Amino acid sequence: MNNKYMIQDTRYKILITGGGSGGHIMPLEAVVQELKSDQTDILYVGSGNDIEKQMADSQQIMYKSVLTGKLRRYWSWQNLVDPFKILVGFFQSIFIIISFRPKVIFAKGGYVTFPVVLASWLLRVKIVIHESDVIMGLANKFEASLANKICVGFPLDNYPNLPLSKLVYTGNPVRHEFLIKSEALNSSLENSRDKKSETNSKSPLDHTRDKQIINPVSPITRQGGHKSTILIIGGSQGARFINNTVAAIMEELTKKYHVFHIAGKNDFEWLSKNNWSNYELFDFTDKISELMAKSDLVISRAGANSMAEIATLRKPTILIPIKESANDHQTANARVFEKNNAALVFSEDQLNPDTLLGIINTLMANKELINSMSQHIEEFANYEATKAIKVEILNLTK
Repeated sequence: MNNKYMIQDTRYKILITGGGSGGHIMPLEAVVQELKSDQTDILYVGSGNDIEKQMADSQQIMYKSVLTGKLRRYWSWQNLVDPFKILVGFFQSIFIIISFRPKVIFAKGGYVTFPVVLASWLLRVKIVIHESDVIMGLANKFEASLANKICVGFPLDNYPNLPLSKLVYTGNPVRHEFLIKSEALNSSLENSRDKKSETNSKSPLDHTRDKQIINPVSPITRQGGHKSTILIIGGSQGARFINNTVAAIMEELTKKYHVFHIAGKNDFEWLSKNNWSNYELFDFTDKISELMAKSDLVISRAGANSMAEIATLRKPTILIPIKESANDHQTANARVFEKNNAALVFSEDQLNPDTLLGIINTLMANKELINSMSQHIEEFANYEATKAIKVEILNLTK
């Protein structure tokens, strides 16, 4: 429990909740950063894990934890115990809410939110929830009927079963560094267009070139014989399939491309034993925005946060959804991009090393398709998602 950031006499008190994984905490942190720009006191209620405490400490906000159990779609002996944990967490949440007296609760998802939102509803505190994925998580599904507003990460037509009166399309919050890289990209594009306008009048080909991806911080992208650069994001969850598949073709890939590979900690050791040229391996990096800005193609899972970050930098993308994601929500996310010609989507069953190599080579050789994907994926870039969420939260304080 961290109480060193004492409550000040300010205008708004906002309680935020969510956690259990980086997928919930990262966008929650972005919202906290935005809320702090106004006169707000923020209390973060989490499940007690270290990543939550680190976020609260880094943002200099109060933090308290409650006991909670996981909501599962499958049988487990823990299903017999967890309802009692949730009940304890519910009473803890009531005490915290009565003590803090927030105007609004903002819940980002994760099982810790359930007792907090339930207690908030009972105490008649206004509730805003945010759903990143096309298919709602189990906690958010329960909480949707209790919420005053439901912010969503994809366009509203992807949520036909939710009450339209509550829905707000805000998009998914992205880390501040991605917005900075996006601004640099825009500046570089404008400079490129200005230079072209100073020379000859433009042909149709010039207009196509204007839409090409320009990487403003890219000494690596164009090194070694002007190789294009590919960013492969395996990540910590479900990385083994991607890592094994790309490792089998890495020798061929690195003959033509420079490769950044974020493999996750589990596969880092064996991958690091290879001596591929034009290859940079990471178990984890906090510089992913820089690597993505330098890249011409991204290969990634279809987590909503990753997709939002890719869209912000409008990178052509191959999405490979995690096969075992809850309710296959990653496939549902990916299909939205695919339907709008914003990404290529392949299931694990469709891919082997040779087919993936062929897809990459075909795509990289098709500049028209690359440019088209870049334009279409930008349609999903919500550069002011955090501000839109803040507006919904603060509107309920009135």
